[in-house]
Amino acid sequence: MKKTIIYISMALLLCLFSAQPAMALPSGFDAYTAEYKSEDYPRVIDKAGLLTDAEEKNLINRINGIVEEYSFGVAIVATDTLEGMDVTAYSEAVFDECCYGVGADRDGLLFLISIEERDWNIDAHAYGATAFNDYGREKIGGLIQPLLGGGDYAEAFSSFLDYVDIFLAEAAAGEPFSSENPYLNAMDILTILPVTFAVSLIIALIVALIMKWRMKTARPKPLAREYIKQGSFRLTGQNDMFLYSSVDKTLREKSSSSSSSKGSGSHSHTKGKF
Repeated sequence: MKKTIIYISMALLLCLFSAQPAMALPSGFDAYTAEYKSEDYPRVIDKAGLLTDAEEKNLINRINGIVEEYSFGVAIVATDTLEGMDVTAYSEAVFDECCYGVGADRDGLLFLISIEERDWNIDAHAYGATAFNDYGREKIGGLIQPLLGGGDYAEAFSSFLDYVDIFLAEAAAGEPFSSENPYLNAMDILTILPVTFAVSLIIALIVALIMKWRMKTARPKPLAREYIKQGSFRLTGQNDMFLYSSVDKTLREKSSSSSSSKGSGSHSHTKGKF
């Protein structure tokens, strides 16, 4: 009986010590991470075989430049399966275990796609959730989703890095892109211009019609004496002379405000299908 209790106790202790406080790296990453230190894993991992060696090398070089310039971690991962996990949980496991964040708060951004269910996810951590807030992640995801849907994965990843650079530069200037400070690309501008022109034309027509309607009460007077009170003014001669004109201009001050703060250190996600 005593031996049975001892065996049960030992089994329970083994279970407790074998419990993992953090989620382990999903399977299949050993081939990409075995030769690296835990803090220096490759920032492009293509488990799905979507990229050529040249494309992968180009993406890594671009990411290294972004990391160096902004002290901000960026990574791209393509996998053939999520192993039954939710795409957000999978992303967090990869981000944390591969140490993709930079600095004490592990600031960073991970773009992950899974071919299995055609999922994509943008995982922002710490300052990443500030530079790439809900608006920013949704905007970038919407811009690159057509490329993913068309199977142009190399171009999608390259465009992702283009937007990362642009959004980080805007955040570094003090005002990250948001619904109040929207990011507009060339297509957005071409879409907005006709609408803006039409609205401006309608407003101008309304204002002109109102002004014209108000002027209908005015009637021309043939003689200047009709504007003068009788007996208050007498002229011995009548001449019209233009003397001078003056225009006063006052500078109108423009108000501006900006603010930036780091996130709480938790993961923030935006996901979708392609």
